[in-house]
Amino acid sequence: MLKNRVLYAVLILALLLFNLYLNNVYALLLLLTAVAVPLFSVLFSRLSRDSVSITLIAADLAEEEQPAQFIAELTNESVFPAAVVRGLLVVQNGLTGTSVRRKIRASVAGKASQAIRFQVEDAEIGKLFATVSDLRTQDLFGLVSYPVSHIAATELLVPPPDVSAKVLMMEALETTGESVRYSEKEKGLDVSELFDVREYLPGDDVRAIHWKLSAKQEEPILREFSQPLNYSVILLVELAAASADALQSCVTYAANLSKGLLEAGVLHTMVWYDRSTDEFVDYNITSMEEQALAELRLVSSSYHETADASLNRFLETGRLDPTATLVYLTTSLESDLILRATREMPVRVELVGERGADNELSGFPVSKLPARYQEVETLSLTV
Repeated sequence: MLKNRVLYAVLILALLLFNLYLNNVYALLLLLTAVAVPLFSVLFSRLSRDSVSITLIAADLAEEEQPAQFIAELTNESVFPAAVVRGLLVVQNGLTGTSVRRKIRASVAGKASQAIRFQVEDAEIGKLFATVSDLRTQDLFGLVSYPVSHIAATELLVPPPDVSAKVLMMEALETTGESVRYSEKEKGLDVSELFDVREYLPGDDVRAIHWKLSAKQEEPILREFSQPLNYSVILLVELAAASADALQSCVTYAANLSKGLLEAGVLHTMVWYDRSTDEFVDYNITSMEEQALAELRLVSSSYHETADASLNRFLETGRLDPTATLVYLTTSLESDLILRATREMPVRVELVGERGADNELSGFPVSKLPARYQEVETLSLTV
């Protein structure tokens, strides 16, 4: 802006000298025009600044490695035109921490709107947070600018792609009948634990009728059983700080292994630590609908700086269960905490991205997965 002011001052000085040299009406008109036009442009910019607003709109779910599209709609409620509206669009990925910046520049006539489309090429997996900041109006010649006290924001989710996953169960584990934990919110099929009772409704299973209580109440009473929570597999996802490729792959592997477990008939639990909410997230997955919810929540999570935050939270919950298998999917293996878990329950470690790391951790075998999931045709897991 300083450069524009210097150039404008030089122009006015040159026109002034030109007018003095010619000393005629045409040179005077040229000088007055050079003064009046920028002056009106500055005035219009000043008058319209409080009437300019912006709305940021994102497309629906984007596809990985496809452009993520955003629309910034500028509106000018003033009768005076906004010669130039400038701002900055920042799109940050909550999962990987990467960000993209795009400059906004447009003109908006009085009582009009202007839509500007932006594309973020090769969108990464995760939740994209888009914000428009530093919005300003300025005159056509860039001599002055005025801040606009209006900030717009929106979000866009980029889910992981489907990768074929095959799961082999070495030994079928019983998950009903002798559970040590039961859901307080969901009913299930474990006849050894009563969840609730209610009135019998047409279509209910007559085998679940509580005959003694029905006799006392003089009406059919149905027993609802509990949902066991000691599922045979616990999928622990560690979103430790790593390359964007490794973090995207970690989420992709976790989501598709969860689908593979369900397709193999294995009920399981998916857990991880989300830094954005400082929450240890816990999903019991018994259906594709629940798997989809867990996947969306995982994609919306943020990476953390501590190498073993998820593992540490898991151990603190006291969830070590010798009847279940822990599948630890991680982007980093800098801690021996995993060895503590191996002493209490079967463990499978899947390390994402660290090609140079040893294949063993203090004698414990570690499986390797590429930092780029595009290099994997089929995921294989034996539990």
